[in-house]
Amino acid sequence: MELLAPAGSFASALAAFQAGADAVYLGGMRFSARASAENLTLSDLAVLRAYADSFAPRRKIFVTVNTLVFPSEAREACGMLAQLERIGPDALIVQDLGLARIARKHFPSLVLHASTQLAAHNASAVRFLAEEGFRHVVLAREVPLAEVRAIRKATGTELEIFIHGALCYSLSGLCLFSALARERSGNRGQCAYCCREAFRDGTGTARHPFSMCDLFLGGREAWDAVAASGACSLKIEGRMKGPLYVASVVRYYRGLLDGTFDAAARRAALSDLQTVFCREQTTLYASGAGASARGILSPAAAGHLGAPVGRVEAVDRGWLVFTTSRALEKHDGLLLKVPGALAYGFAVERMEIVALPNGRRGPKGAVFEAPAGAKVAVRLPHDAPAQAWRGGETVYCTASQALRRALPAPSLRKEDFPAGTPVEVAVRLSRDGASAAARGREVAVFGALEASQHPERTLAAVEKAFARTGGTGWKVSKVSLEDPDKLFAPPTLLNDLRRKLLEALEADAQREVAEKAAKAAEDFVRAADGEGTTGPRKVLKIRWDQIGRVDAAGYDELVVAVGHAPAETITRALAPLPKEKVRLALPVWTCGAEAEAELASTVRELLAAGWGKWEAAECGGAGILREAGVEDWTADATLYAANPAALAALRGRGAKRVVLPAELPRAEAETFAGEGTEWLVRQKTPLFLSLTKPDGAKDGSRWTDRAGQDCETHKRDNLWVTTAVRPRRAEPLPGAAARTDASWD
Repeated sequence: MELLAPAGSFASALAAFQAGADAVYLGGMRFSARASAENLTLSDLAVLRAYADSFAPRRKIFVTVNTLVFPSEAREACGMLAQLERIGPDALIVQDLGLARIARKHFPSLVLHASTQLAAHNASAVRFLAEEGFRHVVLAREVPLAEVRAIRKATGTELEIFIHGALCYSLSGLCLFSALARERSGNRGQCAYCCREAFRDGTGTARHPFSMCDLFLGGREAWDAVAASGACSLKIEGRMKGPLYVASVVRYYRGLLDGTFDAAARRAALSDLQTVFCREQTTLYASGAGASARGILSPAAAGHLGAPVGRVEAVDRGWLVFTTSRALEKHDGLLLKVPGALAYGFAVERMEIVALPNGRRGPKGAVFEAPAGAKVAVRLPHDAPAQAWRGGETVYCTASQALRRALPAPSLRKEDFPAGTPVEVAVRLSRDGASAAARGREVAVFGALEASQHPERTLAAVEKAFARTGGTGWKVSKVSLEDPDKLFAPPTLLNDLRRKLLEALEADAQREVAEKAAKAAEDFVRAADGEGTTGPRKVLKIRWDQIGRVDAAGYDELVVAVGHAPAETITRALAPLPKEKVRLALPVWTCGAEAEAELASTVRELLAAGWGKWEAAECGGAGILREAGVEDWTADATLYAANPAALAALRGRGAKRVVLPAELPRAEAETFAGEGTEWLVRQKTPLFLSLTKPDGAKDGSRWTDRAGQDCETHKRDNLWVTTAVRPRRAEPLPGAAARTDASWD
């Protein structure tokens, strides 16, 4: 198994490798799902590539290009792909099906990994993505570990799972709250973390119904299941975290993977990790979909808790007394939970030892440090709510000066790891100057050269001059010399020759990059391969249980969401409807081999009964339809065709029409909408789609967010769906069919 660590900065990448990560994932300056992370420049990435190659075995670098790309960004996105192809990361992590299509076609040396934002959660989805050129699939976080094993066995595709870090409330890739309510798209790297916000419930009480605990699969029972899951790569979330966090979390999981921990070492490493950063923790649905929301949500919305180090024994005249399980020193951070309020944290400014671990009395007066096992008294700040503590409350350590010293921020001399494209150079000396050739390019410098007094040293001098390539994008791997007259070439002449050659090579390379990028960008925005079939101009989508309750008059096509209802139930509900005007829509979430098989069986049964038109809402559904032989299928908005290239990718897989994404700006859609596309003119768009019931919710619960928007939560087909109370409306888009979606009402 590969341990994959986050790297939101160059220093975090170094920390990950030095702590034992097999690979890091990081973002470039654009098109990363963590746009506010520091991310890396192309030159930093090239140096990191050289540093990763210096390990034995070599370490890997995955670059995230995992956002939706709009048509206006085609040139920039394709330019980035061209530059990345030159640097040669081990893989790109991609969400946008259009960008994947362009990479596969124009930059075939780039290996593609499917981002978790693609929401792959079943074997059909993994097979679909493998056929789209993805060698490796990052599964949705909600997939149970037993299902990971089943998917791996059914597909043979490399699978990656998250094992640690922050969780989104909504299913991976299916959160639109930030995009539609805050104009900051999570699918564009700008998430506003709406699920962490306070909402007022129906009584006006402020609460945090969607705030999640952090994922932690490093406990004994969960870790055994991880090891048996068949996953090839274990991913740690945290590109917004610093080097200290990355080093501590990698060190902990490296010890688990290698089996080098005894019980004491494991406890110590976990305590270090929790001290650096730790919220309340959950295993989510690792053991199955029956997990209680109580163990998954963190409705108190607490931030960093730290490592538990003791319990309150007394609060005496402004002093907090407890026995610490961890060595403490001045300026360490402590935190206590205050009943009915937020946690209270403070720094240790004055500390005394009441008793040493051996029971002896401690030294008199203030001390700088106290050993583990000591009973200590820590002076509380004057504003501490000391009256809130009755005794027995947990004391947490939130910062450790000793740990910071033990895991200092790493650094390296970039010049020690020359980065660049390897090149072999042939140098020729003649009496009127010198020339150098590489990759079909030749340059020359002129000047009279005299005979050398030490011709045996000439090759070494040439090699020395051509080794100085730092910052050029090139690395001379071999130099050959033709010197029939045994001449002396001055260092100034050789340096000038090297500069001219590398400048010429760089100009050629940049011209090639620009040409490839321009060609790819032209393909990206070109009309999708093949025109979409002429179809209905007005479409209505409803659920099967809304048949007869929603007026379908005046619509050219009726799309009916069948959910996971049995075929016989659907058949009875559909009986009054004309087959030629009806399209059946598959659900957005079908996890588990049994549920997947039942859905596929339903499709086959209804197909045999003459219901030949279908719609898919995710890659797995598209795969099920193709495997069943469905010839007329359309793609719903949750397949995110945000650009012409994505439209072409879906049409290439047989989609007759595509519903454009809810978060696609109208101005962008106007550049490629036409026959074979649909535009949402009315929808109660799901802002959150989740397996987890919001804290304190029931079917029909209402909430008001901080901006005053009223929302409601309903149970729909085994998912908890949160929408705005008022539906989104939009004017029809010229060229595209108009879709009214009442299926989330």
